[in-house]
Amino acid sequence: MDTLRKEGILCDCVLVATDGSEVAAHRSVLAAASPYFRALFVHRTDSHTPSVSSSGDGDGGGHRTVESSCSRCQCRIIDDAGRSTSSRVTVITGVPAEQVAQLVDFAYTGKLRIRDFWEAEQLVPVAGQWLMTSLVDECCQFLVDHVSVENCIGVWLFVEHHGCQSTADAMRDFVLYHMRQLAIDGRSVEWFRLDARRVRELLADDRINVSGELDVWMMVRGWVAADREVRQPQLPALLETVRFGNEQPSDLLNVVQRDSLISPSLQELLAQVAIKPNRLRMPRDLLFAVGGWSNGAPTQCMEVYDWQANSWFLLPDNGDNNPRAYHAMAVVGHKILIVGGYDGSEYYNSVRCWDSHTGLWSEAAPMYSARCYVCAATLDGLVYACGGFDGQSRLATAEKYDPKRNQWTLIHSMNRSRSDAAASAYQGRLYVAGGFNGETVLASVEMYIPESDLWIEVAEMSSPRSGLGLIAYKDHPIAPMRIPRSNFAVAVLVGKVYAIGGYDGAQTTESVELYDAARDCWTVASRMNLSRSAVKACTIADCPNVARYCYRTSQ
Repeated sequence: MDTLRKEGILCDCVLVATDGSEVAAHRSVLAAASPYFRALFVHRTDSHTPSVSSSGDGDGGGHRTVESSCSRCQCRIIDDAGRSTSSRVTVITGVPAEQVAQLVDFAYTGKLRIRDFWEAEQLVPVAGQWLMTSLVDECCQFLVDHVSVENCIGVWLFVEHHGCQSTADAMRDFVLYHMRQLAIDGRSVEWFRLDARRVRELLADDRINVSGELDVWMMVRGWVAADREVRQPQLPALLETVRFGNEQPSDLLNVVQRDSLISPSLQELLAQVAIKPNRLRMPRDLLFAVGGWSNGAPTQCMEVYDWQANSWFLLPDNGDNNPRAYHAMAVVGHKILIVGGYDGSEYYNSVRCWDSHTGLWSEAAPMYSARCYVCAATLDGLVYACGGFDGQSRLATAEKYDPKRNQWTLIHSMNRSRSDAAASAYQGRLYVAGGFNGETVLASVEMYIPESDLWIEVAEMSSPRSGLGLIAYKDHPIAPMRIPRSNFAVAVLVGKVYAIGGYDGAQTTESVELYDAARDCWTVASRMNLSRSAVKACTIADCPNVARYCYRTSQ
């Protein structure tokens, strides 16, 4: 039909754009693609008021046309009165020519090429008017796929205004997750243009992604200060969104009480708000610890840490009956990969995948080599597994996994064989540090350059280390941990470094400590439920189904 349309064959309607240009089409195709056109062509007497005009000498031989107008839009439809249904119909669309052409193309092909944000935003109102819901969805999806922190509020309000509720809900969630960048870091002026109702709803939401209630106060303060004369009356209602009860009694309250925005008349209200019991916010980023060696045997135990509640809880195995230790762990999107490892008798080349959307385990493609004491990291969406022990020798080999293809590929071997090393990605490079070569503990560090498939030795560590942890964090020395650990897990959560479990020189431990760069000190966090070494941990950012994994919702 599209070929016939382009050749002008059997076309029985013409869509006229605002500039007077015309697009020929078939009524049957437009009616099939758009309930609006179906009603316009088939039942137009129900929604249009026709007027009849004639020309000629009045003896019935003159030319008569019927013109009708739609009360709901700018369209007018003109056809020849009394002629057969095959006569050509002209529709005055009130729509620019480029959009008419795009919408007609979509009606025929089901395909649309959107070039930019502006084009998508221009198409949505017309597609909505013509009841082409699949086109509206496609345009909204384009906006979502190209969203950024800078424009996310505008996209959210736009898709909500045009009735794309599921997309609007997803975009609101995106806004909630990036609130710190929006409202505190100042990456979007859109935050400061929101009305008081929207601001209050966002700040009151359990799912707002903040490191503490001081963040919420800073968001309140910034929004009010942007137009203080107009917005000061909104401050009492906004203060109630700050959950003072979730913070140390004196810290946050003292900051707010001393602020110039807090007038004497607000001090009493502030005192009342500060003592109200508050519900904890949902953590948007979660820390997962999997596997390890406990009570003389490997375990498949999986725990999740809810940092808002400072509590760990055990997750059900959900079909994973593969206890293992001395494995590696990596995150790809919202999935966790468990790479290699050892179960007390077998050295694994297998890879297990846990999907946080479903909470279920599945098998991924196996590695080329069995690898125990292996290290792994994610770089540019690919998982790299390096070194390890295959049951006979320490390995220098390395391989990378493409989750889109579910396939491993060998890369160039490292310069040194090493097991019990650690890996981390940083600024487009992969670093592997320390380990054991079968004879000595290593201080050496290698850097992998993916573009050239090349390993380069870089500056050594100050001390040889095996069973260590490696993360990309702030570029400065940090204080020693509270207790010595080997074969422990390390991860970054909400800007803090967590050291988890391991062997303390006398026994395996369930203890956890966290490093706060602002104070350059380690503090004790809640203990895991299970004491274990050779455990691995990772953080899933913006974890889906987060309520399923929160400590308080698991009780």
